[in-house]
Amino acid sequence: MAAQKLDPQTIFEQHRKARGDAFWEMEWLCRMVPDAVVTNLEVVGYVHRYEGKEDSSQVLSTQMRELIACVLLASKGEDKFVANHVRRLYRLGVTDAVIMEAFLAAVPVFGWATLMHATRAIKIANDPENKEGALPPGGAPKEVIDFPELHLGDGRPEAARADRGLGGLPEWQYIALLDAGLAERVTALYNLVYLDSSAELPQVHLPAAARELVAIAGLSARGLVDVAAQHVTRAIRYGVTPRQILEAVSAGTPMTGLSTVQVGAQAMIKAGLAPKE
Repeated sequence: MAAQKLDPQTIFEQHRKARGDAFWEMEWLCRMVPDAVVTNLEVVGYVHRYEGKEDSSQVLSTQMRELIACVLLASKGEDKFVANHVRRLYRLGVTDAVIMEAFLAAVPVFGWATLMHATRAIKIANDPENKEGALPPGGAPKEVIDFPELHLGDGRPEAARADRGLGGLPEWQYIALLDAGLAERVTALYNLVYLDSSAELPQVHLPAAARELVAIAGLSARGLVDVAAQHVTRAIRYGVTPRQILEAVSAGTPMTGLSTVQVGAQAMIKAGLAPKE
C-alpha cells in the first residue's frame, strides 16, 4: 500500500478497522507522517494481530500480546493507553484477576509503581465517561475465556522445583553477605511473583511460564540482556519455545521500540537458544 495514493482519512479509517478503534493522536499522525503510519501499521498489526494483519505461523495468543502491551505502557505511566488495551482484553474475555497477575510479573522489573498505574488504568477502562475504545456488553468479564498461555508450562512440575529464586544467583549471594535482611525480603517478593522455590499462592490465574514472558519483554525493554537471559533459561525449562519468547518480546515494539526485539534476541542468543529449537 503506498501512502501517497491514499488520503490521510482513508489511512486512519484503515487503521481503525484493523485495530477495532483508534486514538485521535493517530488521526493527526496520518496527516503529518502518512508513509510512516502505513508502514508502522504493518509492524504493529502483525505483532498485535490486528484484523487482516495476523499470520498463521504466529504462536502467541492475542491475549498474551495485549497483557504484555499493558504492562509496558504502564511502566511508562501511559494510563490512558493502558486503559484502552484493558478494554481490548475485556473484549477478548480476560478478567481483571489475570490482568493484575501480568502486572505483578513486572514488579521485579519495573517496580511496585507499575501496579499503581495498573489500578488507575483499570479504573479508567471501567469509567463510562471514557469514550476511547468500547467496553463489552455487561462490562468487564467475570469469568476468563480460556487462552493457551493460561496453561503454559502445564505438566512440568519439575521446572518449578528446579528454580532456586534469587538466592541461586551470585549477585544476590553477594548482597546477602552485605545485607541479609534486604536479600531475605526481596527474595520472598521475587519468589511470590514468579511462583519460585516452591512458593504457593491460594489462587493462580497466570502460570509461572507466562509470567516469565512478561519479565523477558520488560527486561528487554530496559536493555538488561544478562538478566533477560536468566529468565529465558527459566522459560525454556517450563517448555516455552524460542518462537513464543520472540513473539512476546515483539509485542513490546509499539510501546518501547524496535530495540526491545533486538535486546530480546541478544538475551536468547546469550541463553544458548538455537533459532530452530
